[in-house]
Amino acid sequence: MPYMMPPSASVGQVYFADGTAAFVVGGFVLVPPAQVGAMLAAGFILPSGVYPNGVTAVPFALTEEITLSTGGLTSDSVANLLPANAYIQRIEAVVSTTITTTTDWKMGDGTTAARFSAANATLIAGTKQTGADHLDNNGVSGPHQKNAAKLRITCTGANPGAGKIVVTVFGYTS
Repeated sequence: MPYMMPPSASVGQVYFADGTAAFVVGGFVLVPPAQVGAMLAAGFILPSGVYPNGVTAVPFALTEEITLSTGGLTSDSVANLLPANAYIQRIEAVVSTTITTTTDWKMGDGTTAARFSAANATLIAGTKQTGADHLDNNGVSGPHQKNAAKLRITCTGANPGAGKIVVTVFGYTS
């Protein structure tokens, strides 16, 4: 039985590397079960619920404004924005208060400073950054979050003199 997913790309047929296809029917994309992982990696969003194999998927979007520490190069979220047993799709960040005295900033966790995004040297309020570097599984932890953890902002150079970043983590928990 195929999974049904709202389309997030242009309508029509979608072909996968193995030659299978997904079809748009009644506003939904019907996806062969073997292709669900590929669709998630491509940015499609599953509706929440229980699927035929008994697996659940509950979407989340967790937001926090992180005030950068003036006493060090790292600043952690107060909440565990990276939930246990979650698939992290992406992180959207916006500098809400201009960052001063440091060279750049990046998003990661307590293990990998740039897990989600490479260093961004634009420090002015309004700067936007999408963190999706973890999706390529190239030298980082990947999209699966095994244990709950805080999101970490890491700066380079001198400690920040000021700065705040609003982050929103998007993903699914099971």
